Amino acid sequence: MQFAIVTSVLLALCVKGATAFSGPATYFTPNGIVGSCGTAIQNSDFSVALDIAQFGIGAPCGRSVQVSYGGQSATVTVADKCPTCTGGIGLTPAAFEYFATLESGSFEATWEYL
Repeated sequence: MQFAIVTSVLLALCVKGATAFSGPATYFTPNGIVGSCGTAIQNSDFSVALDIAQFGIGAPCGRSVQVSYGGQSATVTVADKCPTCTGGIGLTPAAFEYFATLESGSFEATWEYL
């Protein structure tokens, strides 16, 4: 039991004090589906779906994440998990198009919790 408590505290500290992550950013078209966080996600939202590993650490739902690429940054909200985004993130179309065209398909981004 003590091991579980210590592990939980250490994981929480790692997430809170974490520096930037990096990996591929792709996009998904939720069209109003309810994500893993229990809220409907619209294509026009600035939302992000985290890969399974990052989504499983702490309680990320509703947290703000700053995504950066090409000298630009945008704040998005964690709304879902992305089982196909190993080491990366999935952005809603509005958030993705802030950085690149949908036709590009992906870009190498950095992100961090705010």
